[in-house]
Amino acid sequence: PPTTNPPAPGPGTSGARLLPGCTEISLARTNEVRAGVGAAPIVPEPALAQRACEWSKHMYDIDTLVHGDVSTVVLPFSACSFGENIAVSSRSNDDSLFDLWLDSPGHYRNIIGSSFTHVAIVYYTGPNGGTSGTMHFAGRCK
Repeated sequence: PPTTNPPAPGPGTSGARLLPGCTEISLARTNEVRAGVGAAPIVPEPALAQRACEWSKHMYDIDTLVHGDVSTVVLPFSACSFGENIAVSSRSNDDSLFDLWLDSPGHYRNIIGSSFTHVAIVYYTGPNGGTSGTMHFAGRCK
C-alpha cells in the first residue's frame, strides 16, 4: 500500500505527531507579542503539543470550554511554572482564537509571562466546523 509522509512541521512548531484534525500553530505571532513587551522568545515543546491537541479535541467533543489540570500536563516536563489558555470559535480560523486570547487580560498575561519558556499552541477543527484551541505554557525549573 502507498505510504504518505506527514507534512514537515511549520516554523516554530515542535514536530509532535498529533491526532487528525489538530494543527500546531507557529510561534511567530506569540513571540512577536512577547518581543513587544521585552519578554524573551518562547520555544515549542512536543510533549505539550500532544496534550494540547488531546485537550482541544476533548473540548470540541463535549462541546464545552473547560480548563484541564495543567499540572498533570507538565509533570513529565519538569516544569516549575505552567499555564493554559483555551478558546472556542465557530470559525475555523486560528487567528480568531489568538485574537480572543490577546483581548483577554488573563490570557494575555500568560502569552507575555516571563516565567514561561516553552509552549504549544494547538487548534482542533472538528468535522462539523468550528475550532477549539489550547495553549499550554511551561517554565523550566532553574
